[in-house]
Amino acid sequence: MRKSLSAILAFLCITGVCAACQTSPASTGTPESSHADAAVGSDYRVSPPNPVVLSGQKTESYYCTMDTSKVYHTIPQLTEDATGIVQATIENVSYFFVDKTPYTLMDVQITDVLSGSLQSGDRISIFKEGGYILLENYMPDIQERFPEITDEEMRSTLADVRVEGDPHPVNGQNAVFFLRQPNPAFPEMDGMYGIVDGYGGQFTENASGSFLRHIEHLPESNQAGDTAAYSLENVLEYDRSQAVGADRSFTAAELKAEILEAV
Repeated sequence: MRKSLSAILAFLCITGVCAACQTSPASTGTPESSHADAAVGSDYRVSPPNPVVLSGQKTESYYCTMDTSKVYHTIPQLTEDATGIVQATIENVSYFFVDKTPYTLMDVQITDVLSGSLQSGDRISIFKEGGYILLENYMPDIQERFPEITDEEMRSTLADVRVEGDPHPVNGQNAVFFLRQPNPAFPEMDGMYGIVDGYGGQFTENASGSFLRHIEHLPESNQAGDTAAYSLENVLEYDRSQAVGADRSFTAAELKAEILEAV
């Protein structure tokens, strides 16, 4: 009996550190804070390379882990490696790939600047790992292992790649981004901003008005064996791969105050 494509592709993929992101020196100076209606702003948005068309495709889900060289437990740690920190509204979401790596691109309009040289009202493009990619681009050699996968399935199947369950962004969402410059060795990302700690440097507003970041892997117990109450204030070096949980949520005022204190 021919195995279904879903059964064949049901395996865990491992992704490395986002190579197109690198730590840049944090910006210095007095934090700026303004509102979008006070300035028209500049348009720094860019078009993605190798855009992915989503319509009319079968989709297969992939869950990937991310091997990072540094885990950011606190807002001061995120702030230290950020070249800018902004609050922004997501205006458009698209997907692209470079080599075999899928990326999400968010075009946003800045509504508040907490650190850095960007201005309220500016429009920028922010990328992060994960997103949609055609199977033929994601795993071009998979037919060598599974010859029962047809050429048509390779051309028409979208891989929905989510890094540690990070949900896809939605137009209209409000979020705070800890920004970093892309690695200049990756010209495909020219003009795009990265996010410190990948999805870990994005705090998204939920329906109740709270801001929180998606953290899929958190400890079930601390080093003493007790239940772990994870928050940004924890000082233990956790192994995220061993547990699950939820991160601390903030009101808009709380998050802004913590960031401004750390800048």
